[in-house]
Amino acid sequence: MPSSWSSSLRFELQFTGENINLWGDKLNTVLAHADYAVAGWLTKALTGDYALSTANAGDDEARAAMIKFTGAGPFTVTIPSVSKAYAVWNACAGAVTITTGAGSTITIDPGDIVQVLCDGADVKTPGFGGA
Repeated sequence: MPSSWSSSLRFELQFTGENINLWGDKLNTVLAHADYAVAGWLTKALTGDYALSTANAGDDEARAAMIKFTGAGPFTVTIPSVSKAYAVWNACAGAVTITTGAGSTITIDPGDIVQVLCDGADVKTPGFGGA
């Protein structure tokens, strides 16, 4: 049976007995991705509406724990439709709306830093009207 991928963070899940003499390198890759998912920063310059990249076993933007958006704005950023939490800093001059493309969205005012929670469809932030 070949490797598969975890649904939210796209970690490689190896099948028992697979990747003989390669598992150490593959494990180190997964641990680096886990580190980025827990404590990694992404600074993304926006020039228009944008969808965060995703990639099984590869580096991707949507795996980051914390994201700082820069640019003029306003912009809409689409995140994957999976369970995930982000800390988002809107360093843009205009508002940034976070969406999965379905369900509720949140709009982050310029200069604000907020916790963004996604349940796979809806995007919320703790507090008034939040999760």
